[in-house]
Amino acid sequence: MTVRTMIRNVAAVLAMGAAALAFSTSVAQSASADTGLRAKNHTITTSASFTVTQNNGPFADVTVKSSASAVNYSKAGAESKVLPVNVLSSKWAQSTSADERFDVHEIDSAGTISVRDQQALTFWPGEEVGATVDLTIAPNTTRSFWIKTVNGWGDSALTLVTMTNKVS
Repeated sequence: MTVRTMIRNVAAVLAMGAAALAFSTSVAQSASADTGLRAKNHTITTSASFTVTQNNGPFADVTVKSSASAVNYSKAGAESKVLPVNVLSSKWAQSTSADERFDVHEIDSAGTISVRDQQALTFWPGEEVGATVDLTIAPNTTRSFWIKTVNGWGDSALTLVTMTNKVS
């Protein structure tokens, strides 16, 4: 093998190595670019219409209907990937009430969010049972859903939740 052939072979190996390095760098950059918030901005509007019933016996049944709402804004940027939504609470039916606790995450580049609603039915003396609903909401869409929790004494919370995911 001549010196010239050896130089060509070394140059070819170096060129292949440089191409492989460039490819792996571009793959790594696109993977790391996916770690921040994907959409520019979300406005999430949430409302809940509660019916809480407390059953203390045949003559002490109490039902309270109430509603609560919260509007939350997120800022664009990696720190806003988890979008906080306030806890919504019902009025008390004697010693029983309900809360809706929301955990919201952006899941794609269009701005679709995943929502976990954890309902807590609280009754005296501070005991609590719960239910959970998981769903997704597309960008610029409103979804409504029901969630219900019942404890061993017949106390219950039935809630209609409506959420809007506006993406800009």
